[in-house]
Amino acid sequence: MKLLLFPLRIIFKILGFFFGFLFGWVPPIKKNMTGEDFEAYCALLIKHLGYKHVHLTNKNDYGIDLLGNKKGKLYGFQCKLYSKPVGVAAIQQVVGASKYYNCDHLVVVTNNQYTKQAITLALSNEVELWDGNYLEKLRYKANAKAIFKRKEKEEPFNHPYLEIVKEIMNEPYVNVEVLQKYHTISDDKAEYILEDLAYLDLVSDADNYGMRDILYHSLQEAIEQLKKDQ
Repeated sequence: MKLLLFPLRIIFKILGFFFGFLFGWVPPIKKNMTGEDFEAYCALLIKHLGYKHVHLTNKNDYGIDLLGNKKGKLYGFQCKLYSKPVGVAAIQQVVGASKYYNCDHLVVVTNNQYTKQAITLALSNEVELWDGNYLEKLRYKANAKAIFKRKEKEEPFNHPYLEIVKEIMNEPYVNVEVLQKYHTISDDKAEYILEDLAYLDLVSDADNYGMRDILYHSLQEAIEQLKKDQ
């Protein structure tokens, strides 16, 4: 029996690589993943599930690791790679960050389970909980969707920051006040956007006066940089 199972494992592994090459197969969670690996894995999974404009937040995430749009709604995800059940702190973090990101829906994702207290707090705050078992079901769903999905007409490029890069491209420099000239946002939100744009090499780091140089010379160049964020 063991001799029969060994070649079957090899066959399934080869099929996995084959389907991955053709359809963008979502693999199982690896045991040696880091927290950052898990965040990237969750980003890949929700992209395959049909979420748009999926991107990781920066290191100062304020309690949300991942953002994505689905049916016009903004989803905020907190990703927890844990060796034990996730507690209430994760729920508190994602709820605390929801106003900062203006999220419509909140989700905490883990490879493990949740404590009873975490489940109770999540229910009272309308936070979705995706545990390890549900994550595996979503993986099968995403892979099945990839296999049978017909080639769709390419959508025009869009990105949460596309309008911003259009607005500021003719400015001599950009800072918090320049962004607030175009959008009614808080100082913290404007600074967060500028940090994201700096991460994408679209603007420079701030000088001592909070001013940043604009590093792109055309809209197409900016779009190519934004595509790296998707």
